[in-house]
Amino acid sequence: MVRGLPDKISGKPYVMDRNFDSFPLFKELLALDPNAQLCTRLSSRSNFYKQAIACEKDGCLMKWFSTKQEKATCLQKGLDTGPLTFRVTKVILGTGEVEILVSTLLEMKTYSKADLAGLYSLRWGIEEEFNDLKPKMKLEYFGCKKVQGVYQEFYAHIFIMDLVGLQGVVARQQKNQRKKVQLYLQLEKRLPFYTRNNCWYPIINQTGSTFDR
Repeated sequence: MVRGLPDKISGKPYVMDRNFDSFPLFKELLALDPNAQLCTRLSSRSNFYKQAIACEKDGCLMKWFSTKQEKATCLQKGLDTGPLTFRVTKVILGTGEVEILVSTLLEMKTYSKADLAGLYSLRWGIEEEFNDLKPKMKLEYFGCKKVQGVYQEFYAHIFIMDLVGLQGVVARQQKNQRKKVQLYLQLEKRLPFYTRNNCWYPIINQTGSTFDR
């Protein structure tokens, strides 16, 4: 997976979910792209989690040392096994849950806690798209065996998802239009004077946003 990443994203941030908080993965990414900026959420299963959760400050720098198994994996892939320096940031979610973010964006004055929380949240929309493509559209299941056929099926899935998205836009517009008509019927009962001479529509446009709230 890492070897297939395009060169043009060099130096860009890699935002990963908590299932990717892997010491060997981080080492592989940094070996491929030394300028990479990493940001991920720690899972409670991570060996680094207990150390990170113990951080009393709002943000602090910590060394992540590899376990015996992680070291063996790195050696097998020809990777460096030295410790990684991460910035640990605690984010309190709306549910009260504590989210532990680790990143290589070490400059606390340059990148605030809010910046890191916002950066990590950007992955959510992409994850939802993958959720549509993989389980719903069966993106990983191909009927063709030739490479060209697999490409055709893949892009066909993407094309269909785009069509579905466009239909969703149209459906939302139609729903909003029906909502405006319903608002007109409500206003017709309350303000009959304004419904004369077909002048109700501009009034609906002006007051619709207020009623929507």
